[in-house]
Amino acid sequence: MIAERLEKAGANLASLTERIDTNSALGKKVFRLLSTLNEFEKDQLSERTASAMGHLRRTNRRISARIPLGYDLASDGETLVTNPSEVRVIEDICARRKQGQSLAAIAQHLQLEGIATKAGGQWYPSTVKAILECREKLVA
Repeated sequence: MIAERLEKAGANLASLTERIDTNSALGKKVFRLLSTLNEFEKDQLSERTASAMGHLRRTNRRISARIPLGYDLASDGETLVTNPSEVRVIEDICARRKQGQSLAAIAQHLQLEGIATKAGGQWYPSTVKAILECREKLVA
């Protein structure tokens, strides 16, 4: 928090527009109160965003422009529908990871098998990791 940094550095803040001056006890209190309220609002926004994203995931609604592996976009342009062949790829990825295969080994296997990514590109360990992390969010 900024207030703690200023205190550690032995510095004070004087704002002309907000009439805050941390040279006085009242100024310090007002500044800390405003900082705490700002942090609270930031935390609330984060919670609301996470809740909204979770709701969209649970109801198979589109979250971003990119459609995740395992889904296709329904004709309404918002709802995600399951793509069975891609779901099998995800299940294979999860099974291989559960068996202890590295992300690189899984990516190499998918590449050698000629299995396309959602965008039709090359498989990378980071791509496999992102799919596993997304799967964890859906299960949680």
